[in-house]
Amino acid sequence: IHAERNGTYSPGDLLYLYVEFSEEVLPKNTSGQSCSSEELAFWLDVDNSESDEPATVNFVATGSANKMLLFAYKVRLGDNAPHLDYLCTPCQDELRTPALWINSSSTLYAPGTGRSARPILPSPGAVSIGSLAYSSSVELDSSPPRVLSLDTHSLDITRSPLGDGDFFRVYVYFNLPVVVGGDSRYSITAGAAVPKLALALGDG
Repeated sequence: IHAERNGTYSPGDLLYLYVEFSEEVLPKNTSGQSCSSEELAFWLDVDNSESDEPATVNFVATGSANKMLLFAYKVRLGDNAPHLDYLCTPCQDELRTPALWINSSSTLYAPGTGRSARPILPSPGAVSIGSLAYSSSVELDSSPPRVLSLDTHSLDITRSPLGDGDFFRVYVYFNLPVVVGGDSRYSITAGAAVPKLALALGDG
């Protein structure tokens, strides 16, 4: 199992995960149709401060047999995982083997052999070959946006002194996109001899 992209994901981001099999498989139900996203899934090992619902990764149906099955997960508000992996539940048997969950009326059909493929996943863990944590480096981070820097874009008050009532622009850079609503004002200190300045921020 591996992620399409390594890195940090924030709430609202789509995380795409690939599950690779040793042969081509076609998830299909008893009617012979390709499984829907609700019929094939697995769960991520995620701490969420906002919800008790499990982090469910659903199958993205393609309608054709493939060695790679694509799954998608939309990161939720409150999701946090420093090194993302999947859960060992629900498990396939008493040995608690991690497995894909598949609807009881569906199967992972392998056209090349005419039989069903075993939906067994590698054991989770960074040292377990083939696991998500072994193959990819993904972090889920729901921390609030933070200020990275402030910039006046080359304003030099030693050459162009500001007088009473003059305005100048201060650009505030965040690590994430932010929207500031209403009349939001913040104060900064420009130096020991300069009083605090009130900043009115707009949408960013």
